[in-house]
Amino acid sequence: MGSDSGLSLINTQTADVTEIYDSLFVPKQILVVEEKSIAIVRAEKGKNKTGCIYTFDLSSLTMKSQCSKNMRKKTKQEKIQPTKGCSLVCSYLTISSKLYMSVVKHKIIQLYEWIRIPGQGQGWFQCKNDFQISDVQSLCMFSRPSGLKICVGTSTEFLIIDAEAGENDKKKCIERLQKHKENTSLCITPVVKDEINNWAIGVLLTYNNISVLEQFTLHPDNIFTVLVKWNVKPLHIHSSLPYFMAIGQQGIEIRMASNGNVYTV
Repeated sequence: MGSDSGLSLINTQTADVTEIYDSLFVPKQILVVEEKSIAIVRAEKGKNKTGCIYTFDLSSLTMKSQCSKNMRKKTKQEKIQPTKGCSLVCSYLTISSKLYMSVVKHKIIQLYEWIRIPGQGQGWFQCKNDFQISDVQSLCMFSRPSGLKICVGTSTEFLIIDAEAGENDKKKCIERLQKHKENTSLCITPVVKDEINNWAIGVLLTYNNISVLEQFTLHPDNIFTVLVKWNVKPLHIHSSLPYFMAIGQQGIEIRMASNGNVYTV
């Protein structure tokens, strides 16, 4: 659990709470990948509150009395130094169990892949690619038949990036989806229907309390959109077809994915 007070470990069976880090280590995002037995944490540390990515081996987290001291030493080893100064992170596990991580650092999006060689420890993230995109406020990753994609939201538009583009193709790998005039409360939600291949059939693009569903088809001129005007301002939207669930400070709201009608509030 992360808060302004630091990072803590909660035993769900006994409800005991053990502090791993104090308020000098402030988690901003925590992503748990159980299949790889790791937690990805974007945190601000020290007096300067500089953002960086840390990875934790979930199997090493125990409720022992020396947990705090051990974890402080562990974090120094698992800090991903090239991410220093980052402001956003997301992760994605493919159907073939490949784990990717996208990190926003200033005007650059870094793409990392989780590497693990048998007999050489837990594993590590290795940088595979980077893209220059300014003013990124939200991002996600998903799979398409053509490969791994990164969708980003800026203060003026939403973009899709071909994550596997080579150096000579980077200028051609960006597709513009939607322009908008709002610059707050941006979030992007992949919509997955093909569970066998885990391919996304579209993305739900949200700004303030408005969401537009952009569906991917073989014919770009025939893209079907569903406009949703939420009663709450979503901080996060979960896609579980045939429903979309928005979570905001005012509550939780569920809509039908087919037409945007309210299912329950």
